[in-house]
Amino acid sequence: AIAARSGATLSLLPTGHVTVLGGEEATASARRLIDDLVDGDGDGARETLAARLVVAEPWGGVLELPCPDEWVGAIIGKGGAGIKQIASESGAVIDYVEPEEAAAAAKEA
Repeated sequence: AIAARSGATLSLLPTGHVTVLGGEEATASARRLIDDLVDGDGDGARETLAARLVVAEPWGGVLELPCPDEWVGAIIGKGGAGIKQIASESGAVIDYVEPEEAAAAAKEA
């Protein structure tokens, strides 16, 4: 919705940072909307974006995402703190399956 409203292109990086690309006016508009959501109460951004926001029904399916080996430790975090935080904030049930276990399960199916 921010990209559509501002005309800028936004990308979320694995670090949690957002890149904003586009012309000077588009990037300034996107930055104002993001700043309001992050630093303000969000009301200005919600009002501006209300016509473009979509309220989705909760999804109850299973989604399997491969994770590069070099990211596993960072995502799981010390003592599982990272994966617990993701589960807590998203409400998702998250299971990590070792690549060998996943391959064996796929062969059995």
